[in-house]
Amino acid sequence: MRCVHCRRDRKDLKLAKELGDKESEGIAYGNLGDVYFSLGEFQEAITYHEKSLDIAREAKNCAEEGKACYAIGCCFESLGSLDRAERWLRLSKKTFDNLRKQSHSNDEWVINIQDEYKLVIVALWRTLLEQKKTKDALLVAEEGRAQALVDLLKLPSESYCSEIDHLDRFPSLLSSLSCVTLFLAIEKKNITIWVLNGNDVQVRESEIDERSRALGQELNLTFDSLVQAAYPLLENEVHSLSEGCAIKAEVIRRERDESMKEALKMLYNVVIRPVEDLLSGDEVIIVPDGPLCKAPFTAFIDSHDRYLCESYRIRLVPSLKSFKLIAGSPRFNSKRGVLLVGNPNLAEIVTEQPWHWDLPGAEYEVKNIGRILKSEPLIGKDATKEEVLQRLKVASLVHIAAQGGDENGEILLTPNPIRESQEPRVEDYMLTMADLTALQLQARMVVLSCCHSAQGKIKAEGAVGIARGFLAAGARCVLVALWEIDDQVTLELMKYFYEQLVAGNKASKALNHAVKHVREHQDYVKDWAAFHLIGEDVKLDFLAEESRLSIQNVSYELNC
Repeated sequence: MRCVHCRRDRKDLKLAKELGDKESEGIAYGNLGDVYFSLGEFQEAITYHEKSLDIAREAKNCAEEGKACYAIGCCFESLGSLDRAERWLRLSKKTFDNLRKQSHSNDEWVINIQDEYKLVIVALWRTLLEQKKTKDALLVAEEGRAQALVDLLKLPSESYCSEIDHLDRFPSLLSSLSCVTLFLAIEKKNITIWVLNGNDVQVRESEIDERSRALGQELNLTFDSLVQAAYPLLENEVHSLSEGCAIKAEVIRRERDESMKEALKMLYNVVIRPVEDLLSGDEVIIVPDGPLCKAPFTAFIDSHDRYLCESYRIRLVPSLKSFKLIAGSPRFNSKRGVLLVGNPNLAEIVTEQPWHWDLPGAEYEVKNIGRILKSEPLIGKDATKEEVLQRLKVASLVHIAAQGGDENGEILLTPNPIRESQEPRVEDYMLTMADLTALQLQARMVVLSCCHSAQGKIKAEGAVGIARGFLAAGARCVLVALWEIDDQVTLELMKYFYEQLVAGNKASKALNHAVKHVREHQDYVKDWAAFHLIGEDVKLDFLAEESRLSIQNVSYELNC
C-alpha cells in the first residue's frame, strides 16, 4: 500500500513539474517525505522535506514552511539526533508563532492556527523532555495552551502591566501559584504531568492501561472515552420511563452511577496517582488539556474510595500565562454591584420542536440569593439581553440561572423588545462569546448556574465556550456546570456556597463546603460533581459587609 502511495505521489510530482505548478510540487515533495518516514527511511524523508521547504520559502508560504520544518524535526528525533530535532522544531514553532502574531486581533483565527501547530508543540516538548530539559519542555507546552485567551487578556493591560514583558520567564509564571499545580499534557493515550510546587518542578508520565477494561464493556480506551464515561445519565433517559417504572428508573440510575465510578477510578489512576506523593496542602490547581478540560476532577476516586474533593480543593486555570494575567491585572476596580438573572422569559422563541422553557427553580434560586445579598434580581421579561449586557459592565458579582446551550454553554435571555420582525432572532436573545468579548467586565466572580455552562469545543486553546468568554472579558473567576443540574440540588448547593462567601471564605473553600454538604445528602455523583471553579480564588469581602440577612433564615428544601 505504501508503494502505491509512493508511485501516486511521484506521478503528482512529475505532473506538477510539467505544469510548472510550484505549490503542488512542494506538496508532492512533502507527501513523498511522509511516505518515506512511515517506511522508516528517515534520511530519504529528510531529503524530500528539504525540497518542500525550499519551495515554501521561495513562495513565502509560512504554513507550508512550518510543516516542512516540523517534518524534518520529527525525522531527526526518530534518528536519535535530539539536538537537531529541537532546532528544526523550534524553527517550525517560530514560523507558526509569526502567523499567529499577524492575526492576533482575530480570536477565531488565532485559535485555528493554534490547532494547526499543536503537533509541533507536542513534538518539541517531547524532544526537550527526552533531553531532560524539564522546565524548557513545560514552557513550550505552556506556549501552546490558551494563547488566544492570553492575547485577549493582554490588550487592556498592555499600557500599565509591567508583568507582560516577563510572562515567558519561569519565575514570573510560578509567582502567581499559591499551591501545588498540575500542568497536564495529553499525547494519544499518554499523559505528561508537570508538578509545580514553589520553585520546584518535577515531571511524571502515565498512560491508559490497554489491559484494563472500564465499565465492564469493550471501550476504546482514550482520555476522551474515559471522560465521556464519567458523565452522568441524562435525565430525559429516566424521565422517558413511565411512572410505573420507578423501580426500573432507580436501577438504571444505580447502574449508571456505578459505571461512572469505574471511569472516575481509572481517571484517578491515570491522572492523579502518578503524582499523589508530590501533592501537599489542601488545594490543587490544575491546568487541563484536551478532553480533561471537561473532566469532573472533584469526583475522581482514589484507592481508598475517597473522592478527590475530600482531600483537596480543586481549581482549574486555562494556562499559567492567562492565570498570571487574570490574577495580576489592576483593572478590576469594582467592589460593589450584584447582578442576579433568573428564569428569562423565552416564550417568544420559536423552535422546530416544542420545548419547555420555564425554569421556576432558577427563579426561586435567584430570588433567595437576592434576599441574602439584598439585591433585586432580573427575572422573566425584565431579563432581556440588552439589560443584562448593560449591567454586566459594572457588576462585581454575577449570578445567572437560565437555559444554557449544550454545545458551547451560550445563555438564553429574554429577547430584546425592539425588533424589525415579529419573531425574535438569535442575536436578540442569545448571550454569546462574541457579545462578551466586546465588553470589559469588572466582575470578580461569575456564577453560571446554567446547564452545560462548562461546555465548549475542545481545541489546543482549551474548552472554547461561554466560560472562556467571561474570562476573556475580564472576569477573575467563573463557576460553571459540566452537565444538566437538578433544581433542588442546585438550590441547596448554592445556599451553602453563598453562606460561605458571606462568611468571608474564598470561592474554592465555599464551593468545597457546599459540595461536601450536598454529598452528605445525595448518593449520586451527578448531583454534586457538576461544578468547576475556573480562574483566581477570589474573596468577596463586600458580601459580608452588606449582607445583613442571615442565610440560615432563607429556607430551602432538599428532596433526598
